[in-house]
Amino acid sequence: PDIFGNELDEASTSFTYYLIETAEPGDVVINEIMYDEPENYTEYIELYNVSD
Repeated sequence: PDIFGNELDEASTSFTYYLIETAEPGDVVINEIMYDEPENYTEYIELYNVSD
C-alpha cells in the first residue's frame, strides 16, 4: 500500500518507462508530483537540482 493505504490490483498496474538522457547542470528535473491529493494534503512538485 502507499502512504494513504491505497492498494492496486495486479491486473490494474501498468506503466510506461521512458529512457531519458542524464540530467545536466542547468536542466530542471521534476522528481515527484502530487497532483490529486486526498483531503487535508497539499499539492506539490518536487524539483531536483543537479548542479554543483
